[in-house]
Amino acid sequence: MQVVLSRQGWRACQAFYRAIGQTPTHLLLSGPALLLLLLADDDAYALHDLAGQGTIITVTQVTLDAYDLDSGHLPAYIYVVRDLETGALSRQTVSLLWP
Repeated sequence: MQVVLSRQGWRACQAFYRAIGQTPTHLLLSGPALLLLLLADDDAYALHDLAGQGTIITVTQVTLDAYDLDSGHLPAYIYVVRDLETGALSRQTVSLLWP
């Protein structure tokens, strides 16, 4: 599944990656600090599912790999998401498309 961030969410992502000295173009959503920034932003919290029919999903649970800020290791996040139209839960690995 790929998702598109709001511009406000994108700015939050840029600020996070500038802080760790990286420039994202297309990568996996990763890092607990980035997750907190995204969840703090209402527009970014509602993710748009491009693989489906424009269904809006929300993150209900997340499983993290170990995150090492010093090494710059950026693990993938596995989300359990709820489809707001059907209520169904599914397990997703989420990547981002930057606006």
